[in-house]
Amino acid sequence: MIPILVIDHDKARLFDTAGILLTHGYCPVTARFDSEALFLLGQIPVELVLVECSGSDPDRSALVHAIRRHHPDIAIVALTDRDHGAQDDPSLWRMDVAGTLQRPFRPPSLINAVGHHALAAQAA
Repeated sequence: MIPILVIDHDKARLFDTAGILLTHGYCPVTARFDSEALFLLGQIPVELVLVECSGSDPDRSALVHAIRRHHPDIAIVALTDRDHGAQDDPSLWRMDVAGTLQRPFRPPSLINAVGHHALAAQAA
């Protein structure tokens, strides 16, 4: 199973995303706080990070830069809110993310994005 770190401050959305991944054969590791996420990245070999980037916490670039600095080979996908999409968010333009996925998403959209970015990370 491919370990995937899911970072989201919203507990319900965090567990919903992890549940979808688990039912599709992935091994989700969850974190609600940035410090917790960085700690887990130092302890567990992760191939992909899904990080919540929403209007309630618009600038996640510090976390993404910290992940990138210590784990440059890990793919990062930003999960955005529909009303706070990637095209309108200057903070996402500055972040080094492999892609974005807008919420609300259906399970197949999440699984397709994860599969695409996990395969790309393994090929790199």
